[in-house]
Amino acid sequence: MRNKRKLAMVAMAASFVMNAALCGTAFADNLDTYRNLLLKKVYTIKYTNVTFEPRQTNRDKVSLIGSNYLDIGKVDALLYKPTQSVIVSDRDKRYEEVGNENYATCRLQLADNTYVFTRIKDKDNKVTWVGSKKGEVIADKTNRYAQLLQGDSYGNETVTRMLNACLPNSRKGAGITTYTKVGEGWLDNGLNYIDYRSDGAGSFEAIRYYFKDWTLVKIASGMYFLNSNGEIIDGKRNIIHITEFKPVAEENYLKLPEGLKVKANKKKK
Repeated sequence: MRNKRKLAMVAMAASFVMNAALCGTAFADNLDTYRNLLLKKVYTIKYTNVTFEPRQTNRDKVSLIGSNYLDIGKVDALLYKPTQSVIVSDRDKRYEEVGNENYATCRLQLADNTYVFTRIKDKDNKVTWVGSKKGEVIADKTNRYAQLLQGDSYGNETVTRMLNACLPNSRKGAGITTYTKVGEGWLDNGLNYIDYRSDGAGSFEAIRYYFKDWTLVKIASGMYFLNSNGEIIDGKRNIIHITEFKPVAEENYLKLPEGLKVKANKKKK
């Protein structure tokens, strides 16, 4: 099974290398519409992540400035299962939700204040909102430094990287890896695609954006790790299905839900 998995990764990686040799990067493509929406920061995105989220451990890398994406790897209820996400942006107002019908981690940013809370639905379909405690949430300061370094967040770390990859390097976060368009083409099933790739020391990542009738419907990525001879020795893949990507912000997401109030900060005497 492991050998089959490795062969599949090698085949996918090889297709990206072939495309890189055949395709230039100077022409407009199907990503232009979506790229412009991300840059304008006014949109609603809904997607399903069919790749299971691994558990985050104490051995995982920790940033001193914090992360701008949602740390879903710490949420037991969302591990090892597909998740649905909602991302809404209206410039300095943003909402992110990752979870499923019964449980979701949510983050609402209103200018300089950020609220993190959980949506829980019981067997009777009653929804409860939990922040610092049931029905209450604390306003934290928005981490602008993490935003500058890591770019806008679109859920977990991997999906954030997949969507930021198509942006012009001059408009990305200062700490984001550089990706290059390496190919595009058509598949036998009628879908067309665009390939991006990044190269690092001992690894590279390939990202493919799939379109149906010019509409973005899926994004797949593969992170590959190499030995000293440049041979692929391991890798991991991620696939998301885009169910909605539109140029308007669903305003009902950009406010605290009913049943959740902000805990007042006590003034120091």
